[in-house]
Amino acid sequence: MLALTGDTSATTDAQVFAPANVSQVTWNGRPVWSSRHQDGSLTFRLTGPPPLSLPALTNWKFGYESAERQPGFDDSGWITADHTSTGNPNAPGSLPVLYQDDYGFHSGDVWYRGHFTGTGKETGITLDGQGGSPAGSWSAWLNGALLGTQTSGSHTFTFPAGVARTGAGNVVAVLVHNAGHEECGAPCGSFQNPRGLRTGQLTGATTAVTWKIQGNLGGETPVDPARGPLNTGGLYGARHGWFLPGYPDSSWQNTTLPDRWSSRGLPAGVGWYRTSFDLNLPHGTDVPIGLQISDQPTYRYRAEIYVNGWLLGLYANDLGPQHMFSLPTGILNPNGHNTVAIAVTGSDAAGGGLGTVKLVPYGTYSGGVPVKQVPAPSWSQHTYGSPAQPSQVNLALSSPTQLLHGNDTLTVNGKLTNSGATSTAATQVRLAAPDGWTVSPADPIAVSALPPGGHADLQWTVHVPAGLTAGSYQVAATDLGGGTAGTATFAVPYPKIADAFSNKGISDDAQPTTGDFDGAGYSFSAQALAAAGLTPGAIVRAAGVDFTWPTATPGQPDNAPSNGQLIAVSGQGSTLGFLGASNSGSPSGTGTVFYTDGTTDTFSAGLDDFWFDPGAENTSVAAMPYVNSPTGRYDHTVRIFATTVPINPAKRVERWRCPGSVRARPAIPPPCTSSRWELPNEAPGESRERSRPSPRPSGLSPTASRKFA
Repeated sequence: MLALTGDTSATTDAQVFAPANVSQVTWNGRPVWSSRHQDGSLTFRLTGPPPLSLPALTNWKFGYESAERQPGFDDSGWITADHTSTGNPNAPGSLPVLYQDDYGFHSGDVWYRGHFTGTGKETGITLDGQGGSPAGSWSAWLNGALLGTQTSGSHTFTFPAGVARTGAGNVVAVLVHNAGHEECGAPCGSFQNPRGLRTGQLTGATTAVTWKIQGNLGGETPVDPARGPLNTGGLYGARHGWFLPGYPDSSWQNTTLPDRWSSRGLPAGVGWYRTSFDLNLPHGTDVPIGLQISDQPTYRYRAEIYVNGWLLGLYANDLGPQHMFSLPTGILNPNGHNTVAIAVTGSDAAGGGLGTVKLVPYGTYSGGVPVKQVPAPSWSQHTYGSPAQPSQVNLALSSPTQLLHGNDTLTVNGKLTNSGATSTAATQVRLAAPDGWTVSPADPIAVSALPPGGHADLQWTVHVPAGLTAGSYQVAATDLGGGTAGTATFAVPYPKIADAFSNKGISDDAQPTTGDFDGAGYSFSAQALAAAGLTPGAIVRAAGVDFTWPTATPGQPDNAPSNGQLIAVSGQGSTLGFLGASNSGSPSGTGTVFYTDGTTDTFSAGLDDFWFDPGAENTSVAAMPYVNSPTGRYDHTVRIFATTVPINPAKRVERWRCPGSVRARPAIPPPCTSSRWELPNEAPGESRERSRPSPRPSGLSPTASRKFA
């Protein structure tokens, strides 16, 4: 007898050559009829798999959290971050040391809460969040009001008017999404790049800040040894077991997908989606299954995907391109009950929500091998505490207008929502705006007590003066009784891309430390660029577009990190071009073109990593044999790239918005851009980065001026 095992995707004929004494053939343990031929071979027919359909994912439940951003949240049980030294070779930007590894939190999301008593002189805060490139990101709030969301790197926020309290306690809350440490060991050492906050320092005053930190439940002694230390981070829901089978979610809101938080008046923060489904795959079949998320890339959110309590994917809706995540058998139960939990972090008021989610077979095969289920614990109150959602009041602001020209009149809408289990007390809500702006009504708006799940709609009229400088502006509403706050952000376009330059990507060989393209002290050499034809003011022809190389002297700002800036422009053509580079990978993002007729188009653009060869979507413009480092010349070929995106040739462009979620960490001149990022099916909580000579934070970098062709 000849015993064979294997898989078939369809009915097929098979032929084997076997000794003459073989008279019987079995396939996967079952006899098959065979016939012998004159050449000594045996032929037989194998059947394929039966028809298969997978269940739709319906009956979704939704729960909102992120109470850690609220000023009244109890963080007394958190660790005080007060270290004044670190074993990490990368020096912090301020003290105390805020690296999450220094406090026993080595993977996943981490929360910080900085407490300070206002003196009236504090104008803002400089934060440097490091979560890895390009998927890492971080968000910051002041007393519950969103300051903004950034990809890995440093940013200084201006406190919105009316939110900071003088003579009273204030709380800056920061959520850092750690996508994992780099995998590069010696000699490049990038595995030592810190995660968490590298800098946390108030501006306008030297007021002391007391920092608290919270990561995964149990820290270096995780409470779930079966799933391991990389499975969860410090989200409220993760610390309370919302990702696990058996978690009691019956009190959560029913919802359908796609879902947008703006429709229910929820601000940027963290929300969870849960559902369950049963599978009964035919015996003797192998059906690899994936979970697919589809959504418009204009929505900025991150999603952590759990199946039966296991973290199986990190999804970045505005980055992509991965939309399918493998659900391995043994984690997935092919003949039983399964639970899906997806934790979504909305980067801004419009970004919160989740697109469509469905199960998709990678293929269907007759055969396979037996796979046992991996044992792992379900939810227990003893381990994770009360299953109740955090009691909180949320305040979300929105406006039909986001772009300002000066001398504008805006409508700002607000929604105060009770997400708790008990009624709130009556309160008042006041809207504050920057100096010179007027708000009507100027007095606080009275709000009656809200029952659980109840909300109050609010509205103000805001007049914006003429003569605004380019940049972003926020108005903020404050719940005078409950203490929470919400913001709406508006933007004034930069007159030209050069006005948005903020990074010093080029240095002179004699002064290599005056440039810092990548956040770790590496910069393009002005001499090497000149040798390649890239001199100040030179016309650079690339990808069918003429660019003007920046005229800035070495050591001065010469490029704009891509972070949602609005750039005014007047032109018409079929192509929008970008010149520059990224670092620490080739992330991508979604930008917007605004036409004079009021319509818009979105585009996805990307600039590749300056350390490597171009990908399929970029053109190499110039290659330089070395780069300047903090210690001088470092011999390695670095590049400048160009890429283009199509625009409507029948319309005239008046402005465009850089991709907002890509870390356009300086490079050289383009305006903003992005690049491609893909998270393959690697170990949850890890990120991959190609070898570098030394630790370098993440970033994308645009550098050159925009042109139409």
